Amino acid sequence: MDNKTQNVDEAVHCQAHSEDTGLHASNTSFQQVMNLSPSFVSYPRSQGAASGYPAGPGCHFPPGLPQLPSTPGFLTGAGYHLPLTAASLLGSQKFPVSPLLPPGQAGTALHFSAIVGDKHKLAVVLQDKNVNLEARDRWGRVALVFAVLGNHQECVELLLHAGAKPDAVDSHRRTPLHFAAYKGHLGCIKSILHAVESKSVSHLEHCNGVWLAQDVRGVTPLHHAAIHSNHKCLQALLKYTVAGTLDTEDHKKRTPLHWAAAYGSQENVRLLIKHGANNLMPDQEGKTPLHWAAMSKASGAKDCVRTLIGAAPSNVNWQDFDGITALHIAVAEARKDTVDVILSVQNCNVNLTDNQFRTALHWACNRGVSVIAAHLMKRVAQVDAVDIYGATPLHYAAKHNHAEVVELVRH
Repeated sequence: MDNKTQNVDEAVHCQAHSEDTGLHASNTSFQQVMNLSPSFVSYPRSQGAASGYPAGPGCHFPPGLPQLPSTPGFLTGAGYHLPLTAASLLGSQKFPVSPLLPPGQAGTALHFSAIVGDKHKLAVVLQDKNVNLEARDRWGRVALVFAVLGNHQECVELLLHAGAKPDAVDSHRRTPLHFAAYKGHLGCIKSILHAVESKSVSHLEHCNGVWLAQDVRGVTPLHHAAIHSNHKCLQALLKYTVAGTLDTEDHKKRTPLHWAAAYGSQENVRLLIKHGANNLMPDQEGKTPLHWAAMSKASGAKDCVRTLIGAAPSNVNWQDFDGITALHIAVAEARKDTVDVILSVQNCNVNLTDNQFRTALHWACNRGVSVIAAHLMKRVAQVDAVDIYGATPLHYAAKHNHAEVVELVRH
């Protein structure tokens, strides 16, 4: 009996035994439910997977493959949204005693005018020589941030002309430009950049440019602009950057290009590469922007993958620190369109293994995606490849009762 026949018989026996006894390994969905997190999420290691099920001599189910997260979450927590709505404030006939500021602290009227976008009232408040442009709410945000959040460009310009600092940081070290880029308020972005460029403001804390200011997690306005659907926000910032500054890393060693790729922002990916962003930079997990583009569920993910590979074809076989390639990820996410783009690259190695010696076909069989498995087999994927547990792709298909894939691989 040859090895392939033995593997087939063993896998089928395992499948039949699991059906009879109900001893199913954990069949956790690859689409992990995520809460918003401060930065990119990481691959969690195999969770709750047993080393094997005693289904007969020599028959052990392999542990589960790594779970893949959904589209990565980014910093969207406290402080990025207005805590009070303009409508609730307008219900008062006079400036309310705002819970945003400590009792008696100057600046309440300034914050209120900035929130509601009342440029006339704001101009009146600014005429007071004792007005405190640096008055802050409980998150350390100045009135300029409130004007930016409300997308009130004229109020932003009034505050800047009055001497508001465009690089004033809140308790998370986020500047007004962070907020403008995050919200995609192009007019506010341009006003802040113009104020900095014209030197109408002085004593900037960020000597390398306010567009490169990093918050407590290393995130810059460029990172935020890179994921926004309006590519003009990123375009506006790129006018001020110089060579070597586009690869500023957040605390996970992810650059703006990683962020753009993860969110499937093809136009932003193109712009960043055009301006010199390095698309071969690995993050702290060894993943390049291509890995994150392959994971993205955005409509533009396929185009991001094509753009990234076109700029650096060798990237297609890049393995992260777990040995995982972009092909592994696209297969695990069942993204046939992305898989097709990757497999269209002539030098794509379909038989590269992760650190557990699992090929993309192992992942396809574990996921139960017969169309992708068939495509991999057409590219001469090894159906008898064995991982460190002695399991072939067929074992993974049998483990999860993917009958169609079992039949495909058996024949």
